[in-house]
Amino acid sequence: MQTDATRPGRTDDPLEKALASTAAEVARLDGKAGAMLTASSLVAAILVGVVPNADLSGPVAVLVGLGVLLNVAAMVAVLLVIRSRFGRPETTRGSFLHWATLTPEELVEELAQDRRAAQTAALSRIALGKHRLVRLAVDLTVAAAGVLAVSLLVALF
Repeated sequence: MQTDATRPGRTDDPLEKALASTAAEVARLDGKAGAMLTASSLVAAILVGVVPNADLSGPVAVLVGLGVLLNVAAMVAVLLVIRSRFGRPETTRGSFLHWATLTPEELVEELAQDRRAAQTAALSRIALGKHRLVRLAVDLTVAAAGVLAVSLLVALF
């Protein structure tokens, strides 16, 4: 009978926990980015459907243009979040990118080395960059929503 300490997938190793936690954070940020891209795309689709047929006055046109610009900037930030960031195979030891360049014998030798600390540090840098871009995308989306709401109010009154 296996105990918790010997059961596969269960460990008290801090490096293993840190690596798993960081990988989960990267996945969570990718999920957030996907949801934000969907929302921004919906706003863009609505604007593409409505704006060309609308007779916009000067101030409203400027506000709508600014709102569109902010929404596009948010979409670009979100796309940068989901863009692959693993680097070149020769600089990513301990990852599938590097393993793809190895012979089976080299892979066995490579896997014998403990690279969890380096992997955790690399993934942490990726997560930090993604986190910053998600925050930027949220800020841009909020600004776009505010500007578009003001443009609607100006158009109505």
